[in-house]
Amino acid sequence: MTGNHLLLYHLAELMLEHEQHIFPVDLLFDDEQIGDFVKSIQIDSPYQQLLLQGVLSESVRDEKLYVSFTVEGYFHYVLGEVLYKLSADKDAAYFIQLNSFNSLNGLQEGITQCLIRQTKNSFYDCIIALIDKGDGIQNLCVTPLANAFSEENTKHIISILLDNETENDFFVLFLVIGLLKKRNKIEIIENILKELSIRYTEKILFSNQQYRSRLTISTLIFETQDNLFKLTEEIISNSKKIISEVDENILPNLLLDYYSILVNKGNIMQSTVFALEFNLYEFETKLLVDNYYNIIYPLLETGQFKLAEKIYIRCKNDNEDNAVFINWSGFIYQSWYELKSNDLYHLEKGLMLYEKSAETIDKVFGQYSLRKYESLENLGYTYGLKGDYNKSLNYLDLAIEILTKSFQTKTCYPLGNLYEMKATTLNEIGEYEQALEYTYKSDECKLLQVELDSSEMAWNHYSRAQIFMNMGNKIEAKNSMLKALQIRENALGTDSELTIQTRNELNELYNDL
Repeated sequence: MTGNHLLLYHLAELMLEHEQHIFPVDLLFDDEQIGDFVKSIQIDSPYQQLLLQGVLSESVRDEKLYVSFTVEGYFHYVLGEVLYKLSADKDAAYFIQLNSFNSLNGLQEGITQCLIRQTKNSFYDCIIALIDKGDGIQNLCVTPLANAFSEENTKHIISILLDNETENDFFVLFLVIGLLKKRNKIEIIENILKELSIRYTEKILFSNQQYRSRLTISTLIFETQDNLFKLTEEIISNSKKIISEVDENILPNLLLDYYSILVNKGNIMQSTVFALEFNLYEFETKLLVDNYYNIIYPLLETGQFKLAEKIYIRCKNDNEDNAVFINWSGFIYQSWYELKSNDLYHLEKGLMLYEKSAETIDKVFGQYSLRKYESLENLGYTYGLKGDYNKSLNYLDLAIEILTKSFQTKTCYPLGNLYEMKATTLNEIGEYEQALEYTYKSDECKLLQVELDSSEMAWNHYSRAQIFMNMGNKIEAKNSMLKALQIRENALGTDSELTIQTRNELNELYNDL
């Protein structure tokens, strides 16, 4: 029995047993037979494939996620087969005419299923013609193209898509990357961006070709820190020219995309300079909320807590039910307590926001969602700061479990923070050897995205210094603290709160030697 059949039959058994034809997804996560299928967000997992094909469908009722069999979805699947046969000797005009003049409910979904079958047989003429046509019909090509990237050579698909490039091509490719990101196909996204980086050596970053520019900006994730620093200096020096030449409706997204590259690469201090130069903190509320973590994280690292709080207060009235927004708002106050104030009010406020977020995430996204891991990560770290180390480890381990099952690996970038946080808690309870091991695991994960001199890596050196000190190894403690200081001086400046704190602790270590 294939994974698909096992999933379908066992789901039917559960529905029969519980007398429910619409079943809570959360109850499937712990099922011994199909739990791993349901938890996986890989696009080729049985559960995701059945959702993609429309055999199963998900819906939210009373803020809870449910799954059901859908006759309508299965109809789309069968209609796709019918259209595949009928279009065997026809070109894209057949689909354009159908879409324009046939009012059958579910036709567009059927066309998408048909195009998926075409790509599986390495036939791309219709997809390319439909993308070039535009007028909305190109949206039907996103899922088939994402499927093609999952199954065939990336360079080959890129060359077919961009043979006679148009802005429509870049628009669809942008949507494809968004879909692949939701499906957790990070490696495929990286392959696409690498191919684009090779194909377009001249980096056109800010132009009125919005989607070509946004994709080109995305390729900068592969730039070295030095090259990115120089490029940013050049962009800042030409800010007035960029603002005057790029459509005001397009420019904010381009600026936020570039800003996010700076943050994700660990260029923290430069990202705040960039934000101030282009007035990012005054962008419309929706854009700030959509990029919320990347907006506030550099402010917290550089000690600008009041500005981060100001942005939170500005955005909160329209986002009181936004679990992701609430979660990262808690991060403002937790960091404020830890890095500056030592005021328990800030820690308790951060914890209150984390707990409110966790409760909402359970209802909206489910107990095993990737959003849940973010909430658990913050709860685990905050309970560690409060000294409740059992709760801290429990939350952190649950977050690690969600990530390792979702990514099907114990080494991925998001696990970097979790491992470093767990090392901190283990250090507090005297498990020094295990704590040290987790800092090295964290290194391995973080370095998948950031470089050795990133401010993120300073946290790992700082944590190791604390562990070595507790182990009585003052030489290694001094060496690790020195590395943390050197990174923070370069990345955050000599006068930042974190740099000063690190310098003071290093001086104490020298005095003890």
